[in-house]
Amino acid sequence: MNALQLEDYLYQSIDNFPYELEQRESYSFYSNSYSVEGDFVFMDRMHHLILIETDKNNVIQKFSFILNGVFDRSLYDKLILKYGEPDQMTKKDQETFNNPVSSKGITAISSSYTLKNCTFEEKPLYVIWNKNSFTVKFLCKQDEGLTNKSIHIQMGNVD
Repeated sequence: MNALQLEDYLYQSIDNFPYELEQRESYSFYSNSYSVEGDFVFMDRMHHLILIETDKNNVIQKFSFILNGVFDRSLYDKLILKYGEPDQMTKKDQETFNNPVSSKGITAISSSYTLKNCTFEEKPLYVIWNKNSFTVKFLCKQDEGLTNKSIHIQMGNVD
């Protein structure tokens, strides 16, 4: 298990990253995408894939990875120790559903929603820390109806 401090590699050349990388198809002329597989640890939780986005000069701009499981108080407290209090926590407010669309026997319903500020106890959808030179953004997929609960994490130049 490797407890990487990904922040240490932000804004460094991809050549400095200590693992073998696989180049992925990039959908932008201005960036390159890579992935690395292995047994990694973030805040005492395992994950197995890190996605890396660089600028066109191969300087690392962003890391993305997924933790499976629940965004619980233990993880939240560890994040506060490392990053301080979050700058923003939001959850879904009003959700609007569009009319169903059917194609080839499949029916889909799209929706959109607004966000409102919340506390940890209100089960945030997004938790964001804005640090001096980077942002840490959590998308917490924890809805009651989901079979697999997960936390999607982005670190670096995050939009």
